Amino acid sequence: MSADLEQLSAELDVIPDDQFITWEKTGTGFTYAKYAPVFHAWERALGAIGLGGPSDFYDRMLKGEVPNLTRDTIATADRNALLGYAT
Repeated sequence: MSADLEQLSAELDVIPDDQFITWEKTGTGFTYAKYAPVFHAWERALGAIGLGGPSDFYDRMLKGEVPNLTRDTIATADRNALLGYAT
């Protein structure tokens, strides 16, 4: 893992769950995830090494097919799940 990813991983690790991701509603009632800024830096770092990009993982989360993103799901996720959460 690159030094950037290691640093970002350490930063992600200390963010409390309720600050890492919040759920906000638009005026029309649509609910969306709002992530901590370090998460977006993590996504950019993955993109810089050729990982990331669109996936169906978020849609699968909405359907309940995979668990929502939490510290525990990250800690126990396999490589494919981690990539899915990151994208």
